[in-house]
Amino acid sequence: MSRSRPYRLKSAESLLIPADEVVTVSGSEDMVITLQPETDTK
Repeated sequence: MSRSRPYRLKSAESLLIPADEVVTVSGSEDMVITLQPETDTK
């Protein structure tokens, strides 16, 4: 089990999370979360 790494985003900032990561998202403002399938770049 890995350790948590809190990260605070500012307004209009984005964060790319690798497909094999497990995350918890929380916030007090409206947000949009976009899920994209993993792409094969070989």
